[in-house]
This record gives sequence, structure tokens and C-alpha cells, in this order.
Amino acid sequence: AAGTFNEKWFRDYIPALRIYLNGMGLLGKAYYAIMEEPQNQADYDAIAWYAQELKRAAPNLKLMVAEQPRPEIFSHPSYPGAKVDLWDAHFGTSAFDPDVSLDRLKNHAEETWIYFLHNTYLPRFNPITIDHPGVEAKFLGWYLWKYRIRGFEYWRFNEWGANPWT
Repeated sequence: AAGTFNEKWFRDYIPALRIYLNGMGLLGKAYYAIMEEPQNQADYDAIAWYAQELKRAAPNLKLMVAEQPRPEIFSHPSYPGAKVDLWDAHFGTSAFDPDVSLDRLKNHAEETWIYFLHNTYLPRFNPITIDHPGVEAKFLGWYLWKYRIRGFEYWRFNEWGANPWT
């Protein structure tokens, strides 16, 4: 990631974005999304590097990654200044561990949100698809409360295709 660093962008744009958001009273509500669903260690390295550099340029700008909390990012040995304020975890992945999210909240002030996709299958509940029992929608609030997960992203509700049942 270091080879793609745009110093002018960090020096000018990111602090200006922070100042603008602060002036509009939105700094506490906005977040900067670093990456959507990283796939491998190279992506985790890039996220950790960008998170470290973004926090240097604008310390109070919230950073988000569409990924569960991962030690490959928050404990990256090369980028100790990496901090992700908001993790947006896909609930359907078997690797998602709500206890790690709870630890990140309690000990590092990092929030987690979760989102569901059409491919979230049993044993995981899925409140957004029509092929799951309706009672699963009631599980969501209790699950969020139990693990102090602060948000739910309803990613997309109009991806039906020709036949929503299939």
C-alpha cells in the first residue's frame, strides 16, 4: 500500500473533509469507508496501513470497514496506529465471532454493525429473506442487545431476480 500513497490527498483532502463535517455538525455521525469485504492478507495490510495514515491525517474522522473485527487489521505488526471505529460484519460468515466484537467495543471503543445477505443460511438466522421463518426477524433485536452490536445494515432489499423464491 505504501507505493500508492498520495501525500497531497492526505495533506489536503482528508483534513478538509474532517473540518467540513465538523462544521456541519456531522463529524460524530459520518464515517469514511476504507474497503468493502476484503478478501486476503494483502487487503488486510492495505486496510491497516490506510487506517493508520487516515488517523494521522484526521484523528477524529470515523473509519469503517465492511468486515468483522480481525486481528490481521487491529493488531497488525507493521501498522500499530491502525484503528477501525466501525466494523460492518457479514453475519452469514461462519468466522464471525460476536465475542470479538464485544471485546473491541468494551476495550477499544470500536463498534460493530452486522448485515445479512441472501446467502445467510442455517444455523445462522436471517431476518431479511422470505425463505426463512418470520420469527427470525424477532431474533435480531435480542442478538444485537446481547452482544452490544450497535447497528444493522440492511444492505439491499431489491435484489430479487426473475423469481424471488429461487
